[in-house]
Amino acid sequence: MKTLATVTRIVPEKGYALALGDTGARYFLFARNFQRFCPTGFEGLATGDRVEFEAVEGPKGLRGVDIRVVPGGALAGL
Repeated sequence: MKTLATVTRIVPEKGYALALGDTGARYFLFARNFQRFCPTGFEGLATGDRVEFEAVEGPKGLRGVDIRVVPGGALAGL
């Protein structure tokens, strides 16, 4: 089942972003798990962007895999 979330913080030097799901859950989004992986970081990803992914339990909490940015999904004003 796909999960929708909003990117709340990007930490490119550590290779991950944080997102808040529509249900209130928080997720780690690792750069390597994006469908369009960019080895230089999160090129084009911004706080407020909407993302869709499969949620899995990781060693330190929920994380997203097979992540894609939802086109036109950025939230203005964040």
